Amino acid sequence: GANSESGTLFRYDITNDAFTKLHDFDGADGGRTPYGGLCQAENGWLYGTTFEGGTGNSGIIYKYDPVNDEFEKVFDFEDADGANCWNTLVNAGPDLLAGAVGTGGLNSAGFLFTLVPSTDTFTLVNSFAVANGSGPVGSLVAGAGGPLYGTATLGGASFYGTLYRFDPITLQRTTIHCFTNGADGGQPRGEVVVLGGEVGVAETVSTMLFSVGPNPSSGQVTLNCDPAALPLEAHITDAWGRVSRRFTVTLASSVIDLGIVPGIRCITISGANASRTERVVVD
Repeated sequence: GANSESGTLFRYDITNDAFTKLHDFDGADGGRTPYGGLCQAENGWLYGTTFEGGTGNSGIIYKYDPVNDEFEKVFDFEDADGANCWNTLVNAGPDLLAGAVGTGGLNSAGFLFTLVPSTDTFTLVNSFAVANGSGPVGSLVAGAGGPLYGTATLGGASFYGTLYRFDPITLQRTTIHCFTNGADGGQPRGEVVVLGGEVGVAETVSTMLFSVGPNPSSGQVTLNCDPAALPLEAHITDAWGRVSRRFTVTLASSVIDLGIVPGIRCITISGANASRTERVVVD
């Protein structure tokens, strides 16, 4: 980007094919080569990482405010603690982001970290070791119910990498599978994909009737349900599948607060034999 050739942030409007450059990385203290993607926190800022640049040229964590066009460096990676992050941060809970770095940590095999957006506090929370996986190059992915999932490129029982689960509340990491470089493959470098909620359960075709509006919304919507179907269970998730609220619907018409942070909210209503999800845009 620009004269530094260190990368850019940009916006693309799918409604009119308009491309807008938002920020040029300076190739120095402000970071270089942003290989990872962006993650929007609850405060509305977009968080990301760079592979190089920063104080020690080992990469940085940065944030960008798309409303006010503000860029800020949040954290400098150092070689002693891990460097050259490839990964995208992920929402891990209320006011909490998480990420992985493929080098460094207590065992020099990579580590997981958290970042609190309200204070921009960085914490190394879990270090990899050769015995249970090393080199987490792929990004973390949020699964149903709160756990995060990821892969390590090396280590494990056969030294061909692992699939793991991480609990952002207890900070415990569990090895799910050790790759053998046989029929199951080896040395994974990408991210896992969440295909659905519960594996092996046939979903009932939804016949449930309810409506929600306005859509788009400024933060509050009215939920109208079939009185004959009450009571119903409901939960709200964001665009990353993280559950922000669970509640029981007992009224045919009720007002739901979705918060004021712009983004997508998914409202799922479940009854005895059916469930249905509606997406609402908060702007």
